[in-house]
Amino acid sequence: MSTELTCYCCSGKLFANCCGPLLVSEQAAQTPEQLMRSRYSAFVLNNTEYLKRTWAQEMSPSALDLDNDSHWLKLEILHSKDNRPLQQSGEVEFKAWFVDKSDAQHRLMCLHELSDFKIEDGHWVYYSGQLFEVPVSVLTKKQSCPCGSGKKYKHCCCSD
Repeated sequence: MSTELTCYCCSGKLFANCCGPLLVSEQAAQTPEQLMRSRYSAFVLNNTEYLKRTWAQEMSPSALDLDNDSHWLKLEILHSKDNRPLQQSGEVEFKAWFVDKSDAQHRLMCLHELSDFKIEDGHWVYYSGQLFEVPVSVLTKKQSCPCGSGKKYKHCCCSD
């Protein structure tokens, strides 16, 4: 994992100056949005250890098996509430776009969630989330890539 790449969370910052230090426990998230972004990066990198560590204890699944067939494309933060340090709870609404690599039709999927966060043992943790249904669309290789690169899908995130 290169420290010179742009962060997976779509912040526009370098990974080394954004989610990287959180994923290796050099820093703790200061806001719910920062935690949300770092958790998205952890999903991209299949970092189950970080995801379990940043889940509220009473809500954390006993086992976490990530779907390696998901190709994460981008994260959109729609809004953050109480996104200030020293708050006790907060929420972040986001859309995380991905393509299911096991699907030959290249369906563009979206995880749209309103996530609740709280302070636990002095650190922000993910508590729960409300999912919203989003229509699925099929990507063609000639379309613009949904990751936002400006390239055609076949020359960017397409796995074929």
